Amino acid sequence: MKNRKNNILLWAAALLPFLMVAAIWARLPVQVPTHWGFSGSADQYSPRWVLWMLAAVNPLICLLMAFFPKADPKSGNYQKFRGSYWVFQFAMALFLDALMALTLLETLRPGTVNISVAMQLFIAVLLMVVGNMMPKFRQTYFCGIKTPWTLASERVWTRTHRLGGRLYFVAGICVFAGAFAVTTVGFAVLLAAVIAAAVIPAVMSYVWFRQEQKGQAQ
Repeated sequence: MKNRKNNILLWAAALLPFLMVAAIWARLPVQVPTHWGFSGSADQYSPRWVLWMLAAVNPLICLLMAFFPKADPKSGNYQKFRGSYWVFQFAMALFLDALMALTLLETLRPGTVNISVAMQLFIAVLLMVVGNMMPKFRQTYFCGIKTPWTLASERVWTRTHRLGGRLYFVAGICVFAGAFAVTTVGFAVLLAAVIAAAVIPAVMSYVWFRQEQKGQAQ
């Protein structure tokens, strides 16, 4: 019963962008903003029908993430972190909902929201959620920090995801704080934080794997 409710909630979030677009379709201009520069001003416009394509991204990602546990050679491990995997899926769906809502708001009422700040805040929250869930991820080929060394050793996988979880959470905090700085500084913080959170665990997975191999050889 709980799984069914979770699936209904997940798909409701995934399909919400379609409802958003449909609800205000008649009020939308022929051309809508689909990209913003560092200054927060729209610098690219597209025909309004493109919004339907953007709305389709959410359910497509949802379908893809539902397919992963079935296609993964380590499919049994998904049961060990089923709750965390659902939270990850739901967070992604809500993130895309927020982006669609932001796009539509800026289309109807330009300048109502500071796009640069809002985008960074959304990304910051997503990073913190992912960071909180990451230590609970189990060894799989589709979810988590997948390097040859994390996939070769469950112990290395666990250590890497504990580190990755902390770094992603800290990255989220840094991006959240940077959102209120000067625009160029905020995006520099975003870029640096995301790169560090991605690269450091990958490098450490190699270091820990080599240490493990040396320990076994002795």
